[in-house]
Amino acid sequence: MTFNKPFLYFYNFLREGWQISLLALLPFLQRELNLSLIEVGALSMVAGFAAVISSLYAGHINHWLGSKVVILLSAVCYAVAWSVFLLPHSVSMTYLVFVVGGLGDGIFGPIAQAIVVRTAVANRRAQVLGEFLASGDIGRIAMIGLTPLMVSWLSLNLTAVIYLSLVILTFIFFMFTVVNTPQVEIKADATVSRQPLTFKKLFQSKSYLLVWITGVMDGFASSSLFIFIPFLLIPKGIDIAATGLFTALLFLGYLFGRVIITRIADRFGGEKVFILSQLGMAVLITSLVLLNNYWLIMLNLLLLGMVTRGTSPVVKSLMANKLEDYQLEKGYSLLSSSTQTAITLSRPTFSFVGTLLGISGVFYASGLVALLTIVPASLLLKSQSRK
Repeated sequence: MTFNKPFLYFYNFLREGWQISLLALLPFLQRELNLSLIEVGALSMVAGFAAVISSLYAGHINHWLGSKVVILLSAVCYAVAWSVFLLPHSVSMTYLVFVVGGLGDGIFGPIAQAIVVRTAVANRRAQVLGEFLASGDIGRIAMIGLTPLMVSWLSLNLTAVIYLSLVILTFIFFMFTVVNTPQVEIKADATVSRQPLTFKKLFQSKSYLLVWITGVMDGFASSSLFIFIPFLLIPKGIDIAATGLFTALLFLGYLFGRVIITRIADRFGGEKVFILSQLGMAVLITSLVLLNNYWLIMLNLLLLGMVTRGTSPVVKSLMANKLEDYQLEKGYSLLSSSTQTAITLSRPTFSFVGTLLGISGVFYASGLVALLTIVPASLLLKSQSRK
């Protein structure tokens, strides 16, 4: 696909911002519709599972219809989501918003990442992926604060009109500026099968399987920690209103990690940097339980954010190195869907651990999973050193 790189980054900024905006609307929707906490949790869960489904099939849709259609479908999903807010609000319509929002979120990610990595120089893939994902982090940081203010000052309906207008303009621009192409052509090579690529065939590659396991375990280990951090900080004497500031430091670390860790990985090797990052993650997660000094806690959260999200583009760059060019969309589609499933399941899992062992148990368990993630990464490094 011939694409405008700045626009693709800009749409990723918007897409991540719109998705976090839906979550930011939950307090307003809870008040307006008198939702229970169980219903609030269910809304976030259906968005996650919708993203799992759409990311799983994104590679197949791309194969038959092309990358441009996939990205336009993502915009259509958000157009539907914001349009629904213009109708009379109800619980059923709110579920529809979160479902279509999740579909729009999941279908875009793996295809856009495949496009970005395909255009990158091989020894800069982690850095380029990190910069692309960082554009989404900036969108989340910007809109998590902006959207509630807009709703408070303007109303939910007017906020929806503004975002819907932005979606429509984005759709029109992309429709008329991007040339669609089907899946990347496979060169005439007897070693390359022209049969449709299936997930089963992907798993037949030991290297792909190891990277997939590494990515799924990495997502499970730490991607949901931000939910539990306030519950750990409040007993330390930190005011509930200030916990948002501390959590924001973790998000800021996400942004720094995307940019810094990826550059180090490109220079010294993704497998080695990932293993060291997981060791650092385990130490930072467990030490957070023991720290009581506010400044040290803030520094810990910033560093933790770096090694938490900085590893995601490293894993994806490792996967790109294990796949042929024509395999990227389906390879990323499977990884994205599986990782999102792991993240979604980690939330009730760690909640159950916290119920049994207390909030400290959540962080000790998370640190343990981070350490276990080193196992497949080490096997991957070992297989790489044999070549």
